[in-house]
Amino acid sequence: MRYHFLIITALLIGVVTLLFALRWRDYIKDAMKKRSRFIEFAKKLPGPPTLPFFGNALTFWETDRTVITLLDIHRKLNKSIFKFWLGPSLKIVVTDPDDFEILLKSPHASKKDDLYLCMEPAIVNGLINSNLGSYRLHKKILTPIINSTASVSRHAEKFNYHASILVDRLKEKCGKEEFDAHDYIGFCVGDIAFETLTGLAGKGQLGEPSPFYHLSQEGLHILTYRMMRPWLHPDFIFRLTRSGRKFYKITKEAHAFVDYFIAEKIKNYDPMHEEELHTYKPVIDTLIDHMMVSKDLTPEELRYEFVTLFVAMFETVEGVSCLILSMIAMYPEVQEKIRQEINNVCKSDYISESEVSDLVYLEMVIKECLRLFPVGPVLPRKITEDIKLSTCTVPKDISVFMLIFSTHRNPKYWKDPEKFIPERFAPENSKDRHPYQYLPYSSGLRMCPGPKYGVVCAKILMAKILRSYYLTSTMTLDTIRLHTHLSTRFTDGYWIKLTEIQA
Repeated sequence: MRYHFLIITALLIGVVTLLFALRWRDYIKDAMKKRSRFIEFAKKLPGPPTLPFFGNALTFWETDRTVITLLDIHRKLNKSIFKFWLGPSLKIVVTDPDDFEILLKSPHASKKDDLYLCMEPAIVNGLINSNLGSYRLHKKILTPIINSTASVSRHAEKFNYHASILVDRLKEKCGKEEFDAHDYIGFCVGDIAFETLTGLAGKGQLGEPSPFYHLSQEGLHILTYRMMRPWLHPDFIFRLTRSGRKFYKITKEAHAFVDYFIAEKIKNYDPMHEEELHTYKPVIDTLIDHMMVSKDLTPEELRYEFVTLFVAMFETVEGVSCLILSMIAMYPEVQEKIRQEINNVCKSDYISESEVSDLVYLEMVIKECLRLFPVGPVLPRKITEDIKLSTCTVPKDISVFMLIFSTHRNPKYWKDPEKFIPERFAPENSKDRHPYQYLPYSSGLRMCPGPKYGVVCAKILMAKILRSYYLTSTMTLDTIRLHTHLSTRFTDGYWIKLTEIQA
């Protein structure tokens, strides 16, 4: 009896296997053909040694050092294009500005890499990982609201208000030992982003951070950890892990807040009048008005764009402001030059957007900081059609990583690349530079929609702080350890010491 049962079971398994093979025959055939093509292409490129199944995944075990690991590989191989394997997935890394230009201008390299699918639980089809059609539509809606001169000028009021609170909070650190400025800057920028989007008072500096603060701080770290571990890519596996459960909990809390907030706004919707278009309105009010009038956004899309915008605003402005503050503290001569410029340009405690545009040397300092520590240290793309680069033709369906971080530190393109020299961005020193040699905010079809917002915010924060305090630091550029989430961070924090400037 048992023998018959085993025969029947074996037959059933065989039938199911046969049916599966017949059903998915074409898919399996295409997958095998694609993999064979990838392997043949990979043979032409240099790369680090691999392990069976893992490829080079274990090389990236220290997730926070992913970009630094890629930089090390690039320097050892000394090739502008190289490969690595993340499990069974082939990744191509490019570092040549000519190749950046080809890729960033091509509609066939506008799709984000499949690694960004790890972000779907939080932002689904938001601006960061949407397809090109949705991206263009949403960017067209969002850019004027966030990045136009008029809108940034109106946002400047919020920048000034929260920067003043930050300056007051920093008084408790005056005359004391060095401290990590991260939380002080983080809560300030979190409040600015939250108030810019919602119009509600940001209270992180008062001890009540928004739910998005945790999504940005902890969620992005978990996402980066997941991205570099292929075995965590399937959702059903990730949900079983401690990190996965924590990530979904944080995401659920953020989404619940947004859904309630949007529903209340829609319920109490009052169409904007012409005169209101020229006054300050929270981003969400303008988006809801657009949604109700144009019908080309859904409440669900609005939710994901809201979360995307907060994470993007927070991650970039907070990270950039922290590292600028640290670099200014490390270089007293640069600091004094900035302070003199601020005192000459800014005539009152309130710093206007027009005054910010006259802070030319501070702009050079920010650019040099973003050269050393770019917001997007690596730009992953999925190639949708064959693309000819400078030394090879990349086949369709390959993932390409544009390693901006390495190009920004390459002596081929920069004199003394490991030194902090803001003057390299003076107009006379920038005129012959390759346009894709310096990419602090990406470029082309997927360029960051809000660089002006971020720079104006960072400038106002720096100006407010430097008018009130002298900064020093025992940190040095050559001892800074770096890690990366979606942007570049200092591993050991942003340590500064404050001395109050007497009026």
